Amino acid sequence: MKGPPQGGGRPPKPAEQRRRTMSPWLTDDEFAELKILAIREKKTVVDLVSELIRERLRQAKTAQ
Repeated sequence: MKGPPQGGGRPPKPAEQRRRTMSPWLTDDEFAELKILAIREKKTVVDLVSELIRERLRQAKTAQ
């Protein structure tokens, strides 16, 4: 019979810090809007972020 896990490993990061390291180019406000939008459109946040990246790349190309 196993007991509870013993020590080791690093402590988990706080949610805000983790969110910033996951997407350094996305502000917390934009992330919150994306979560709400994902629920409304029944999509995942990953899909919406992919669309946002494509749109920003498209805008960067047209600005050149």
